[in-house]
Amino acid sequence: MYHIEFPKCIHGYKWFGKGYFKYLVLYVLRDGPKHGYEISKAINSLFKGIYEPSPGLLYPTLKSMEKNGLITSNIDAENRRIYQITQHGLKELSKREKKIAEMLSEINSFLDSGVIELIKALTGIMRTLRIYYPELDSEKINKICSLLRDVRRKIQTIAEGEE
Repeated sequence: MYHIEFPKCIHGYKWFGKGYFKYLVLYVLRDGPKHGYEISKAINSLFKGIYEPSPGLLYPTLKSMEKNGLITSNIDAENRRIYQITQHGLKELSKREKKIAEMLSEINSFLDSGVIELIKALTGIMRTLRIYYPELDSEKINKICSLLRDVRRKIQTIAEGEE
């Protein structure tokens, strides 16, 4: 039977522990200045396309990091805010860079284990549920729950080689 070992750095459905997102931002900014979208895409690339920070996480974090002197920003010719790591940010990153590298290595090993397509499929289901949930009445919710229980049983059957 194939067993997937989840990385220690995944706490529930979170990819990293509390407070580490800002270090991940510093980690991608150490390679040079980037605007918010580029930061988001760089993080997405580190996670092989299955995690991309929401603007609701990224931009408040950037604002806080700038306030705390970890990064600076300016507006470029295309009217985009460009973020750059400061010396203070580099110093703070150096304190956690080994931990960040270990976390990314652990996550990438996990993603290399063949689970990436499963995560993408489950993410698609979650996205669909999030979109339609406000319109669902209790009857539809019960039908969906029943379907998901059936899917879980079918997955177990497949995984145990009984199909």
